[in-house]
Formats: sequence, C-alpha cells, structure tokens
Amino acid sequence: MSAKVSVSLPEDLMRRFDGKRKEKGLGRSAAFQRAVRLWTSPDDRGPGWDWEFIEAYRKEPQDPRDIEAWLVAGLETWSRKTRRTRSRGR
Repeated sequence: MSAKVSVSLPEDLMRRFDGKRKEKGLGRSAAFQRAVRLWTSPDDRGPGWDWEFIEAYRKEPQDPRDIEAWLVAGLETWSRKTRRTRSRGR
C-alpha cells in the first residue's frame, strides 16, 4: 500500500533534487522514497549524521594546515609509542 503526498519545495531545491535524481537514473517517486528512507534510518550514525557533517564542512571548510598539524601530531605519537614498544622487546 502506498500513500500519495503533495509537497511544496523552493524552486532551487527542486532543481537540485531533480539534477541529483537524474544523475542516479531515478524517477521522482523512487528518489523521494530513497531520501525518506535514508533520513528516517534508525542508525544514529547513518546518513543523517553524515549529511550534518558534510553541511558543516561546506559552511566552514577545514583549513589544510590544521589537517597537516593533526597528521604530524598523530605520526609523532605513533612513532614514540612504536619506539617504546620495540625497546621493551615487544
């Protein structure tokens, strides 16, 4: 059984929606069903969680220098831990 719904969307949102669904080869009904299934996913870390992060990074992109600093810090920590482990004969 299906329910028919009528929704109003701003024109720019509808254009983006139509563009994405066409890229994926989906009709409007199939695309809306897919979007609603993803949005109502019971997995707390599911698609809705990802979308929030994506939107946040679109609004405020991460500075590549911050990424490099975290990478260097992680490698230094790993390197120290590896040296300690090897010095103990493990």
